[in-house]
Formats: sequence, C-alpha cells, structure tokens
Amino acid sequence: MRISNSADFKGKKVMIGGERATISEELDSGTEGVVYKIEGYDDYVIKIFYEDRRNRKADKIQAMIPNNPNHDAIIWPEKIVSEYDMGEFLGYMMPFKNLNSAKNALHYTLTALKWEQSEKQHRHRVASNLATMVKEIHEEGHAIGDFNHDNILIDPNGQVTLIDCDGYHITDGSDLYQDDTYYPRYSPPEGRGENTLSDVQAADRFCLGVHIFQFLMNGYHPYLAQGNEAKDGNMEDKIAHNKFPYVYSNYQPIDEAPSIEQYEEKIPKYLQKLFKQCFIQAGKGTPNSDVEEKSSRPEISRWIRPYKQKNNSADSNEDTAQEDGDQHSDTESEEKNSPTGSEIEENGIFSNWENEASGDEDDDTVGKDPFGHWDEF
Repeated sequence: MRISNSADFKGKKVMIGGERATISEELDSGTEGVVYKIEGYDDYVIKIFYEDRRNRKADKIQAMIPNNPNHDAIIWPEKIVSEYDMGEFLGYMMPFKNLNSAKNALHYTLTALKWEQSEKQHRHRVASNLATMVKEIHEEGHAIGDFNHDNILIDPNGQVTLIDCDGYHITDGSDLYQDDTYYPRYSPPEGRGENTLSDVQAADRFCLGVHIFQFLMNGYHPYLAQGNEAKDGNMEDKIAHNKFPYVYSNYQPIDEAPSIEQYEEKIPKYLQKLFKQCFIQAGKGTPNSDVEEKSSRPEISRWIRPYKQKNNSADSNEDTAQEDGDQHSDTESEEKNSPTGSEIEENGIFSNWENEASGDEDDDTVGKDPFGHWDEF
C-alpha cells in the first residue's frame, strides 16, 4: 500500500538500498521532510521527503551518493530509501550524529564566541573548521548555495557539522543538480549569476567570509553600517548598498558593533586583508565594480589555519603583513608587502592566526547586546 504522507511512516517497512527495514520514531522535521530513526540501525537515520518534493529530489540524491566528500562532519546521503512494495523513491539514509549539545552557527557565536567569554584560539579554530568543510565540498565538485547558519551546527568543542546537504549544488560527471535556495543574510550583492557551479562556489566564498567575520567580531554582520551614505532596511538591502565600514570612508560601524580601533586591534592583519578582499564592491553598481571582480575574493584555503605554529613564535603576527598606509580609506589598492598564496603555504603564515597584534583581549568589551540585529532580513 502506498503511503503519501511522511508523518505516516512510523512503524512502516521501507527498503534501504535493497534491504528491508522498519522505521522507528521521528527525530526532527523541516520544510522538506521528516527524519526518523530506523530499527536495528543505531548509527544511521533516514530522511523521508514530503510527497511534493520527492520527484525533484530523486535524481539528485542518487547522484550525491557516489560523490560523497567522505568527511564525518558532512552529513551526506549514503543509500536510497524507497517504498517497500511500490519501489517509489522516498528519501535517503544518512549517518546519525548526536548533535543535542550543538547550536546553529549564529546562536553559537552569540553564546560562546564573544570576546569576553572565549579565547581567540577557539574562535579561530571554529572559523578554520568551517573553512575546511567548505573546501572539502568544493574539491568534490559541489557548492553549498544555501549557506544558512541553521545548517551549520557547532558543538561545545568548536567542531563544525554541516547538515541538510541535499540543498547543495551537486555535480555528477557532466550533470549539475542545481538548487535555488539562498539565505539573504549571506548572499553576495551580485547574487549568483546564472546559478552555475562556478557562480555558486564564488558566492560561497562571500558567505564564508561573512560567517568568519561574525565568529571573530562578536556576531556582528560586516555590513551593519551607519553614516550619511549608509542604507537602512533589511539585511539584503544593507549588503546590496552599504560599503564595508571597517575599510571605506563615509561609513562607520553601528554604535553597538566593535569600533574600527577594536577591529584593528583584535583581528590579525592578514585576516584584515582577507576581509578587505572579501567585502569588495562587486555587484553594487559602483565605478570600481567593473574591475573589482567577485573572483578576487579569497580562495577557501586562505581562511584555513593549521594548528602547528611555525617556529613556535608568539609574536610573529606583527611581521605577517605590513600596515596599510590608510586602512580606513576609500581605496582598494592591495598592501604592497602582503603575502601571496604561495608565500603563505611556504612560510606558514597561517600559523599567525593564533597571535593578535596587540592588546589584552579580556579587557575589551562592546556596548549593547547585538541580538536585536539578527533578524533583519
């Protein structure tokens, strides 16, 4: 007998990769389906799509299975789940990971990564962990696209897990399985072009920069700006019209956010350079946007910090990159003595993530609690 509603599946038999199984209790539900336990499968769960989603998901899930990044922190489909008697596609089986203590990326940032309650090494480790996951996905030939903080779960140790991966852009040989879902808070101002794989991977580079900025800057979004030219409205409007206030003149961070002085003190110079490259004016219709292409945003690997420090130097950050002559200016010229990608790999510059330029971190605080800004979409 055919079952049309995924809510009816508890206690029903299904086929998992050609083997019969019985569905146990419901664990969670979302906009596209329901996640269940399976009798006799302690290390796996299944996701059953709602009926109106199944036809458009079937081929994509089938393509995902052999194109797995094979990382235990990326929850990926492993087997097809189908109806027991009719053989129709229902969903997929995936590894079970106990994430009861994990929080979504934004919630974790606001409750565990503020300056006064966390060590800088921990904040940087979380950022590096997320970048590593994105790099794995891109190297497998996929893209995230829907870079929603709800799909990034972080446990108390700072370990990152990516969920709801069936919303990604997937390649299988010459075939591309697209998805139109995006989250305005993390969408680049130029959008996603023709929604090709390269377009979405380019958008991922912007999204990753926003997440990392939030991890390191008390949860504040990089486009929360004020000034005569600043745009108010929802977050999509702010991204589309505001300039990055820690670099461009005529813009200032909002009063509740860390000041420019705190930014320059707290963020290592090399990361300041990466943020400057990430939050360029591409897609905003400004005179410079023709030359400031989105392709100049940092590659994913440049955000990844290895845990072993070169020469065990505790003070090497000050030598990482030269100061800008005018950090808060309206020009986007690169620092003359900033390291190239090859120099980074050869000289271990990423090791300097652990070293702040100056200051005692525990003495710094910011004004108001930023919770009021998180739903500005």
